[in-house]
Amino acid sequence: MGPRLAFGLGSTWLVALLLGCSWLRSCAGDEAWAAKLDHGSFKGFPTFSEADDLLEGWLRAHPNELRKERIGASYEGRPLDAYVLTAKGEPDRPQILFTALMHAREPASLTVVLYIMGHLLELYSQRDPLAVYAVENRELWFIPFVNPDGYIANQKSGRPGVRKNGRPTCANKMNSGVDINRNFAVAWKAGTFPACDEEYQGKEPFSEPETKALKGLCDRNAFKAAMNFHAFGSMLTHPYNWAPTAQKAKLDKLDDDVIFNELQAVFKFDKFGPAIRTVGYTAPGESDDWFYGAKGIISMSPEVGPESGGFFPPASAIAGIDSRNFARAMHLVAKSGLQLGTSWRHLIPGLGAASNRAVLELTLKNSGLSTSAGDALAVAVAGLSEGSAAPGVAVLSGASAGAALPSKAFAAEGAGLATGGVAFRVPALGRRSEAAFRLSLAGGGRAARTLHLCVLEARPRPTVCQCSGPVTLAAAGVVGSDFKAVSFVLVNGAAGADRDHQIAQALCTKAAEALSPGFGSGEQAGTGAHAGNTGSLVQPSGDPSPGAAAPPTVQPTAAPPTAPGPAARGQGEGGQPFAGEPVAGASTHPQSTSIGTGAPPDIDAAAFSPSSVLAGGALAGLATFAGVTIYLCRRAAQARAVVVTDEEAAPALQEQDSPSGGKNAAQPRMVGMQMED
Repeated sequence: MGPRLAFGLGSTWLVALLLGCSWLRSCAGDEAWAAKLDHGSFKGFPTFSEADDLLEGWLRAHPNELRKERIGASYEGRPLDAYVLTAKGEPDRPQILFTALMHAREPASLTVVLYIMGHLLELYSQRDPLAVYAVENRELWFIPFVNPDGYIANQKSGRPGVRKNGRPTCANKMNSGVDINRNFAVAWKAGTFPACDEEYQGKEPFSEPETKALKGLCDRNAFKAAMNFHAFGSMLTHPYNWAPTAQKAKLDKLDDDVIFNELQAVFKFDKFGPAIRTVGYTAPGESDDWFYGAKGIISMSPEVGPESGGFFPPASAIAGIDSRNFARAMHLVAKSGLQLGTSWRHLIPGLGAASNRAVLELTLKNSGLSTSAGDALAVAVAGLSEGSAAPGVAVLSGASAGAALPSKAFAAEGAGLATGGVAFRVPALGRRSEAAFRLSLAGGGRAARTLHLCVLEARPRPTVCQCSGPVTLAAAGVVGSDFKAVSFVLVNGAAGADRDHQIAQALCTKAAEALSPGFGSGEQAGTGAHAGNTGSLVQPSGDPSPGAAAPPTVQPTAAPPTAPGPAARGQGEGGQPFAGEPVAGASTHPQSTSIGTGAPPDIDAAAFSPSSVLAGGALAGLATFAGVTIYLCRRAAQARAVVVTDEEAAPALQEQDSPSGGKNAAQPRMVGMQMED
């Protein structure tokens, strides 16, 4: 072996070794944080210091997304810290609150909150579309330790004996303390429970530093929703928990009852409702009642973990509990802002209308808890023309002929868009509202159509579209579709190989154009160009406005691998989880190499040149380390896999939770209107 060949191989293997070790270290790092949740020193759960170390590590690793805010101190003087997860930049994002360990003997609540934080940070760093949407469009607050004094007391005793905080209220120290979850002001009543009772409510509402800290936090913020995690059992309680009957537990607004039922339709807890219907007793002075009754927060308390596990389920059950409730939390995160649903109708034109005219009615529905971001929504629709030409189309506001909206038709553009369509801009969609729009087509008759749609909120730096389709409308009569789920499509992400992903990618680009300044100006010509149209007809043109800047490339991304154990997937009303997809554009054949004519090449100088050696050696080295890394990562994942049956399993959320993504591995991550069982 010549010196150049030896040097080339040695250098190449060194590069491959460094790359492989970096990859392995990354994998091991991901496994390390998750393993701390079910390999802790407190019966498998993390101790207070172990959890604090994990949180401090995340603060150091993610300074632009995570910050710590001191909200108070416990009775014994320990810090009460809130962790805020949101990308720096735009203000006024919908806020969501997650709390744990209001009752000190319920450690499953702690690992659920830690898992939501860790897995969301992990997915965000890997540019998962739903995680990007959550971090850049929401403000998430986490309080892992509402009751640190009680948790540490349980650590010291080695058993789950303490429920309340650290205030001395009776001679028996294990029975001493105030129940934090009975110390809120709604329906609080003195003398309800004696001082040694595990539900002792304290001397007055907000007498405890822990509840004062939560009150102050809510006074300073405007949370849309809250999840106060407890254990155990498969139950979701919501206000009013003080009420002794279902009649008295009626909520302040009828639509709020609808909201909780929408959530339960996705969460699928075994028991659901106020305390009298779930746990079988009343809870005066309870946190959800105050969050909702005093602050208008859609607040709930999931009781997580199986009945059989008690307060300390086996360590092998922790991963399943955590990942399942990550999916539930992500659904609430999506619902706290714009939660989009779409439906279509193929209408019959009025009498005397041209026979080749088509009228499509699009309804956009916001089932979320906030108005969509910004002052407008950009909408892009494909499938309006039978061929590649841009359709002649006017977009009108309202269910009947209304004002024309700024719009621009476009022609087919290669593989991404095989049919023409239109992009247009509509006003922001209000909380719990819907709006209808009519697309009046100059041609195409009443033929069946397959439609795709993407919507983009008008943020200063929009990064994620919500897309739906395909929806196929029949040709005859007033026919339509139910509200469809949406997928999240990432701006500037990796291109998808799936056909529907390619369409979504192209439509997101069109939607981004509709948010550009001056969109629609000079694009419309003529009035009343076809029968019954009171608006202007968009001229078929796929060319951008002169001088307009090119919009960013918008692509659906492949979701990264989830953490070990049951895969944590954000699913929603009507959706399938987004798993992996191959990267489009990757070569499927080796690149050709030219060999010149004339004298045979010098074997040592040409075939074994340093560049050839480096290239070949790098490929071999990377392939070897890829195999080793995948094997070790799988072994680590198996170590965290759930090996016992979790009786609290929610089939609708667990259905596709295999590490490989199952039969829907190529589908986008969904958050829509209904869960599909």
